[in-house]
Amino acid sequence: MVTWNRVQGKLASCDSSGVIYVWVRNDDRWSVELVNDRGVKVRDLSWSPCGSSALICYEDNFVLIGSSTGQRVWSNSFPAAVTVTAGVWAPDSRQLVLGFASGGIQVLSDQGANITERSFTTDPIVKLACSPVGQKDDRWILAILTNANKILMISAFDQIDPLVYESPYSVIQMQWNTDGSILALINSNHELVMLDREARVVHKETLALPKDKPLSALTWAHEGRAIIVAAGGHLAIGKLLLGVPSLFDLVTYELWRYLGSQSRRVDSLPIPVKEKNALRALDHHIIRCRIPRVDDLCSFVCSASEARCYCTIKPLSRGSHSYVLCMEHLGGLVPLLVGKYSACVTSAVYSSFSSTVFSATFNMSFSMS
Repeated sequence: MVTWNRVQGKLASCDSSGVIYVWVRNDDRWSVELVNDRGVKVRDLSWSPCGSSALICYEDNFVLIGSSTGQRVWSNSFPAAVTVTAGVWAPDSRQLVLGFASGGIQVLSDQGANITERSFTTDPIVKLACSPVGQKDDRWILAILTNANKILMISAFDQIDPLVYESPYSVIQMQWNTDGSILALINSNHELVMLDREARVVHKETLALPKDKPLSALTWAHEGRAIIVAAGGHLAIGKLLLGVPSLFDLVTYELWRYLGSQSRRVDSLPIPVKEKNALRALDHHIIRCRIPRVDDLCSFVCSASEARCYCTIKPLSRGSHSYVLCMEHLGGLVPLLVGKYSACVTSAVYSSFSSTVFSATFNMSFSMS
């Protein structure tokens, strides 16, 4: 799992063994700033909205609040009679909510003081998601996902009857958009569902992703104007047009799809300049990435660029005299070209490299909370 600290520009990632890394960007490179390893798997991880603290819930019922610089603020080991399954920060960053397998929630201060306890269901809680404060009603909404695939929505801890949405399929992940008006969720039927603050479905569609790979991650982007869903190493990216889109927007998008989801051949179309520019605008990348396409590798490697790219050459295997040119990206290495060392013997010995495009398949997957 990964979670983004937007205020401080940091990224916290957690692997399957429970090792947490905090990444920071320095001189256009991502490096590890902090490492936290208790030797126990992590159930939930989230930054506070103000960016100063992180909440970590471990599988052994140990809950930790740590500062963004690595200091421990508060920690508690809950008894074995209860099981902590989820945790989330309140919008003001001064309170946090823990969910339990008993179906109850506990509200704590950012220093660990108990504020209140409530129970809205008898089903075990799987995930919690707290919305930002709404612009119209000045309220926040807490979404509670249970293992019965029900989402309960409350706007106050003393609320008696929560709003309920029941999914016919297993809910994999859910997340509020930046203004707290839409809760997006993905399920085991490859569906993207959007709910409003009253737990009503406002949009639902089946995603065009490989059916053999389950949906694994969901995140909003560009201040809620785009949404990204992952399935294995594949991404589905959608732009949101709130309200009823114009006929011009609909026709432009369909024509862009017929062109292969790119506008390289737009100049050959007998259409006005305005329509051509509208097609080119759809080529805007939601995810900024300097890794080139296969057909752009030659110009990318051989041409000068204003952006600085950090690369590494490493051998493919011992004694093979073959090397792969890798580009550093998000702390990892992405292979670009394969070079083979060869020596030509005539009246003198000349050393040279022959290079080919790296043919092994490599995918990039992501998870944001």
